[in-house]
Amino acid sequence: MEFTREVQEGKSSQFKLTQLARKLTAEGHGMLILIDELQANSEEIRQLVSLYQELVGERLNVALVMAGLPGAVSATLNDKVLTFLNRARKVSLPPLSLGDVDAYYARAFEELGVCILDGERKRIVKESMGSPYLMQLLGHNVVVRAADQGQLSGSMIDAAVEAARADFENDVCGTLLAALSVRDVQFLSAMARDEGDSSISAIAERMNVTQDYAQKYRKRLIDAGAIEPAGWGLIRFAVPYLADYLRRETGVW
Repeated sequence: MEFTREVQEGKSSQFKLTQLARKLTAEGHGMLILIDELQANSEEIRQLVSLYQELVGERLNVALVMAGLPGAVSATLNDKVLTFLNRARKVSLPPLSLGDVDAYYARAFEELGVCILDGERKRIVKESMGSPYLMQLLGHNVVVRAADQGQLSGSMIDAAVEAARADFENDVCGTLLAALSVRDVQFLSAMARDEGDSSISAIAERMNVTQDYAQKYRKRLIDAGAIEPAGWGLIRFAVPYLADYLRRETGVW
């Protein structure tokens, strides 16, 4: 399907999407709009969702799928202009299975001619913690360090892990904390004093606040994807390396 030159150059994207949806519906087809890396407080998303609502109201065969980090998704759903989205089905994606990560690495390294011992591969699988982005960073850093014949030494693996971790902390941990309030970061810093799961009562005591007050920040940080429930009254970090990053940056332990 093509637009005339006049429409292509002179009409808005909203007009063109509407015309496409009408034509496809009339022909017995549908339109699926995919948005990746959703950004919070996006005027473009507001315009798109408003248009989508109009298309649905016109009973056109159209669907919208958006994917993003928990904080961006939460902010978008809580946008007063986009209350229509609260009717949408929400799907939370869990961490990748370490078995799946291992199978992917084994296949990818073989195809690329990278020679890595099973024990070393298992090590970087564990380092990925099921994070898709961290898995990509680790795989990339391993491959670029492989020698001409695809050989890898233990020191090369060490360097790959450290480089991937530094990139992840900068791209994910630093970016996440920058978007949070001072009080949010204080809550996370109080959590970072624990090696494992943290209790809400202990966090409240460390922050010198009531448990009800701490619960408010617990919910905010779960919505932001920084932490997750770990049992009755317990929480844990949901982002790899975030606890270590906080300990190093804030000096808590």
